Amino acid sequence: MKNGDFFSVSDFIFYYKNSVIWTEIRDGLTVNGLSFADYPNPNNYPKFSRNTRVRTVLNKDKIEVLDPPAKPQKTRSNLLMSLLPSLGMLVTSGLMASMGGSMVIFSIISGGMAIVTAVMTAIQNKADFKKESKERIEKYHKYADNKRLEITEYRNEERDSLEQIYTDLPTEQSLFMNFSSDLFDRQAQDDDFLQVRLGLGSITPARNVEYKKQERLEVEDDLQLIPEKISDEFSVLADAPVVCNFKDSNSVGIIGKEEYRFSIMKNIIIDICARQYYTDVQLFFVATENHKDKVKWLRFLPHVSNEVNNSRNIVCDDESKNRTFDFLFKELSQREQGKKGQHIVVFFLR
Repeated sequence: MKNGDFFSVSDFIFYYKNSVIWTEIRDGLTVNGLSFADYPNPNNYPKFSRNTRVRTVLNKDKIEVLDPPAKPQKTRSNLLMSLLPSLGMLVTSGLMASMGGSMVIFSIISGGMAIVTAVMTAIQNKADFKKESKERIEKYHKYADNKRLEITEYRNEERDSLEQIYTDLPTEQSLFMNFSSDLFDRQAQDDDFLQVRLGLGSITPARNVEYKKQERLEVEDDLQLIPEKISDEFSVLADAPVVCNFKDSNSVGIIGKEEYRFSIMKNIIIDICARQYYTDVQLFFVATENHKDKVKWLRFLPHVSNEVNNSRNIVCDDESKNRTFDFLFKELSQREQGKKGQHIVVFFLR
């Protein structure tokens, strides 16, 4: 998997500060001696109007690869059997000549012409068979090459569509920077709700390549293997967004070096916060006390604000653990009884 440049924590907080997500202003809080000036708020911040989303729909139609045409049938005529009547006529003519019979010359000419005709027919049938076989091979190879170009175009279109649906990190950064009305475009009923882009890699394409499988034990015709080869060539879509479905997954584990795990966690958080509104998704973060510095910046996100117990959904000590886990236990117990609520995503660091 190939990941892009990671988003720094300071950049992330800055972008949120200049977006609609920065909604809370604490009364009575005064900060003196600041060494920097606020950036101008773009697009009449904090007024926000969400755009009507134009959905990109993936084409999931099957791609069919046709079988090669039937092989031309080779004429199975036996040249000796074809010449036997003519040879018999010549022998008969010879016997008649020795016995003084008439019409000998005519019989010899007729038999010779029959022999020549049979030989020429056999040669022509053989030439026609070679020509038809060659044309069949050339035409099907041309069809296969055109089919590969066609499928390549389909794969490029699918990759572009996926890039539009699952935007990359720089695009999401620009949404915050420009205070774009395309922020929070996903709604809970959307198919891609809480589907998070992790990076680029090889995925299973939406459009499968179908062909008629050969059921014979031995395939005599090499052209019959081409449809399967084409299917294998395009069995994966390379350099496409790799997406994890958080909505339908009970749990997801990410392993690797700690610095990389922390970076990909930030990317996941940015993706969730940029595309899903905080009233639809509530985030929880659980970390050991020695990792609290890596999660305390998340308190600025409205997605971690808990209005029920008037706290933030961040666990880094015993007090916050008891408070947050008690809330989660009660919430999940009520949902077992049919209560509806926000989608909950819990992150465990270490």
